Amino acid sequence: MSSQEITLGWELELIVHLQPGEQSGLALEAHKLRALALTLAEQVPNLPIAAHCIHRPSASCIICEDAPAEHRLPHVRVLNPATPIQLPNRPIEDLYYFVKREWLNVPTDDDGERLAHGFEITSPILSQTELRAGLPQTKQILGAIRKSGLPISAHTECGLHFHVGVKSGMTLSIAKKAATLVMLLELPLLKKFASEERSESRYWFIPISKRSKFISFADRYHDEVTDAIASPELRQHVPDLASMKPAEWNSNEPKRLHLALNEIWLTDSIWRLSMGLFSYEGQKASLVLCTREKNGETASEPAPGTTDNLEGTPSTLEFRYPPMSFDIDFVKSWAEIGCKIVEIATRDTAAFRQVATDVLKELERNDASQWERLLKVLDLDHQVGFWRQQLARFDEDEPIRFLDDDGFLIPQKK
Repeated sequence: MSSQEITLGWELELIVHLQPGEQSGLALEAHKLRALALTLAEQVPNLPIAAHCIHRPSASCIICEDAPAEHRLPHVRVLNPATPIQLPNRPIEDLYYFVKREWLNVPTDDDGERLAHGFEITSPILSQTELRAGLPQTKQILGAIRKSGLPISAHTECGLHFHVGVKSGMTLSIAKKAATLVMLLELPLLKKFASEERSESRYWFIPISKRSKFISFADRYHDEVTDAIASPELRQHVPDLASMKPAEWNSNEPKRLHLALNEIWLTDSIWRLSMGLFSYEGQKASLVLCTREKNGETASEPAPGTTDNLEGTPSTLEFRYPPMSFDIDFVKSWAEIGCKIVEIATRDTAAFRQVATDVLKELERNDASQWERLLKVLDLDHQVGFWRQQLARFDEDEPIRFLDDDGFLIPQKK
């Protein structure tokens, strides 16, 4: 059995509201972005912080107007520089905790003017060492947000996204195995840990096991995987799918799920796999295969008749299931889940098959403690105590921790 080193990045979506007396509208958005970025930079001077700005190369804007020349990069204001400040042929976001605009659902006045603005903070590429240490840098960022003094809120449409990659490069085989595990775990585990409020939203929670193009592709066949269409690779990696019984975890359509998994394993390129994971309405689903070129830039569709050349690239699997959180334990637990799924996907066929076998065995035992046993199969049983507490918070109508009765972030004492 062998596995490879995993890399991680996250995205936090949040809302910054106007202060009393401030004029509503988009004109204030840059000022709010600047305020958020500055407070992060001031509170965590040891971490590389940058912000996105949009202006002509020869001009400046409120976000970067007082920055030293060496800290004004194309469309970027560097507040706390990384060392080196940037790398050639590599996206600058890979090096910084990065603040940028994000279009989120925010309150408006009677004229439709926005009374708050949506933003996203993204992490640089993080290592397994950082994750094993409990994400201490992420804890610093969350603490700085809570100590910012800004009127901040979030709701369950605000997402907490994780990009999980493989240091040596993503491969089609790894991506197929990860997507397969997600198909099996999505409804019994990932949905449960995303909160009922988030998971009931048709627009923000889109399971690949229910609404991906692979599921719709399965409908071209009648009701089962026949020898004529069966993928030998699927049979090698996941046993006994033909014997699945109808259950909640497979939406009571086991043959349809089997067909969808078969479609995944018949896919012949990373690009086509990424397209099949989109929803059948064309939206990003809750699992996305983010295709990237060798230099880390977003990949474009290959020309007809050509291969995608994406094998071994820094492409990532993006887990979009949970709502935003200001709780480091929630963030860390979700990060561990996404990284564990991808780490298992890097294992050889026999080792992966054993995990898949154990997962299917637990899925047959549908009872209240099923999720605990699934965590144990994933070697994440140390999370059980946290999730018992978190599920109780969900039951008490607290999908996002540390918000007051009006939905605003409760400041953390400095």
